[in-house]
Amino acid sequence: MNNGVNPITNVGDDSAYGAGTNYNNGYNPNSNVNVQNENVMLRANTNTFSDVSGNQVNISEYVNSKGLMVGTGDTSFNPNGTVTRAQMVQTLYAMAGKPPVSGDSQFSDVTSDKWYNDAINWAQQNGIVAGYTDGSFKPDQEITREQMLAIMNKYATYCGENTSQANSAFNYSDANSISNYAVAPISWGVEHGMISDNLSNLRPKDNATRIELAQMLMRYDQDYNGSTGRSAHVGAGADNMQVTDVAGNRAASQASSGSVSSIQTAVVDDALSYVGKLNYVYGGESLESGADCSGFTKAIYATYGINLPHSTTEQMKCGVEVPGAVAAYNKGDYSLLQPGDLIICEGKGHVTMYVGDGKVVHSPTEGRQVTVQDLNYYNFNGATAIRRIIQ
Repeated sequence: MNNGVNPITNVGDDSAYGAGTNYNNGYNPNSNVNVQNENVMLRANTNTFSDVSGNQVNISEYVNSKGLMVGTGDTSFNPNGTVTRAQMVQTLYAMAGKPPVSGDSQFSDVTSDKWYNDAINWAQQNGIVAGYTDGSFKPDQEITREQMLAIMNKYATYCGENTSQANSAFNYSDANSISNYAVAPISWGVEHGMISDNLSNLRPKDNATRIELAQMLMRYDQDYNGSTGRSAHVGAGADNMQVTDVAGNRAASQASSGSVSSIQTAVVDDALSYVGKLNYVYGGESLESGADCSGFTKAIYATYGINLPHSTTEQMKCGVEVPGAVAAYNKGDYSLLQPGDLIICEGKGHVTMYVGDGKVVHSPTEGRQVTVQDLNYYNFNGATAIRRIIQ
């Protein structure tokens, strides 16, 4: 079904589009399978991408750490690479948890032997895409900015999100070039910061780039991951994408938040006993001579027989993910945290321990001692991962 809205039909005659280049682009969610003769692994890299700069760094690191997109190599993100229509839909299919698909494709150019067959069928059956008037989908065609926003908007609707908007696209000089079907989705995208512009035009017919897709996914994850939608949500370094039902897990986490074990309390009390007494020492992990941030959390947990690695990126793999907590934290909501939870923050460069009441204890930096920080005043530039060590 398409709920009466066709997000990608009225985009002009098919001949107006070239065949496009079919890139794999590193974010096809089929982990460890050969797609288009390229080996793809949905695995968050720990390397900083060498081909991004400015705000692209924050965007690429965010989607990489969440498992929404990965690089095209060990150190490259290919921010200006284009995105095909099949890749866009496959990404959303993975975010939805790859639900079962039945029936044959309704598109003349989508067959069961293609890697994107299930994704496109799922999207068509749920009103997220509808294809072209000639019955084709054109999976290998490069997607435009307005098509990308229209499909993302329909995906949000599929997830039960409120996608109301105020037609803010009309504020831009090239608003008249937006296809009718895309005016509302682009306005929605502008209002949520999902689409970038140069302050004078929106370039709706331009091909979308990888960094533009990344920005859209990042802002969707930030704005809706704590709501009623579904979102891919994994910590950096996770071996496989784990898709969570955010609403369900948020309720479960809230239901258990009042049950804090005596060990959790003891761990926090122990950590607090070093406030103002233990010096920061780079590379240190001693509760006597000093410790850095991950060395401090490692040393505290070691006294309870729990062995953690001495690295923030490695501690991101320890314990279990706290469902919905990262999105909530990044909106200033700390209600899903429990004492003893580890918060990986400042990208992946720092780790703190939650103690309750909106506060954390941590070993901050050279020349300082272990201290308590109020998150309501400083939240360490947001969280990248939140891990529950004691369950």
